[in-house]
Amino acid sequence: MRPVSHYFFDGYEIDQELLSDPVKLEFKMRVILEHCSVRDHQIVTKNVEAGDFPHIKEEDTGISTVILFPGGHFTCHTYPHIGVVYVDLFHVNGVDSRSLDQEMCELLKPGHYDSRHERQESGAYGKHLVLEVPDIVDVEQGVQLVGEIRKILGMTKLMPMMVRSDAQSGVSNFDIVQPIVESHIALHKCLPGAVPVNTRGQYTIALDVFSCRDFSTEAVLQLVGTSKNVRQIPRGCWLKQYAR
Repeated sequence: MRPVSHYFFDGYEIDQELLSDPVKLEFKMRVILEHCSVRDHQIVTKNVEAGDFPHIKEEDTGISTVILFPGGHFTCHTYPHIGVVYVDLFHVNGVDSRSLDQEMCELLKPGHYDSRHERQESGAYGKHLVLEVPDIVDVEQGVQLVGEIRKILGMTKLMPMMVRSDAQSGVSNFDIVQPIVESHIALHKCLPGAVPVNTRGQYTIALDVFSCRDFSTEAVLQLVGTSKNVRQIPRGCWLKQYAR
């Protein structure tokens, strides 16, 4: 199977105790990273409880763990009250989705899961927008763009923005993730040879916005300007009974 640079996993009917335990979740996420040969990373975790934010309902509480590494990110958002987890893994070198499916099922033991996301229906838990954006010169410009996206969509910061950068052949590479109460916003300027490549055959600049509530795709596209490979990934399709 051809490696994919962006992997999505929605797990259902998972043990609530596991989804409420940040230590166990971090351990299982580190196992996945080892599986993907990722060892250099930053990790942050936040337990969102009712009352932490005015608009958070009891069913929205859970754990958000965000891992940033060179050329990608790995996020896990849990909803223990309904036994659900949403996982997002972006890796510039690509990952074997079938192998990851097996690993995720072994570690989380879901009663049901969805990782293909080929359905055209809307998701029960918002949506996940992924696209390639025009050239961004440096990490400062990237940080500014992520901040502007969060503001125009009315998203709430959950934790400080995570940022890493380096340079190769005089070009600034960077990885940015803004954890938000609603999930996350991520932006990566990838190394040469990443898949997919942009129209000039140079650097891929990959943006993704995931929110457990709906948001304006048009507002994001208008802000970033010219874009390509735009996809809207439905999340939580199996949970129509919980649709908002």
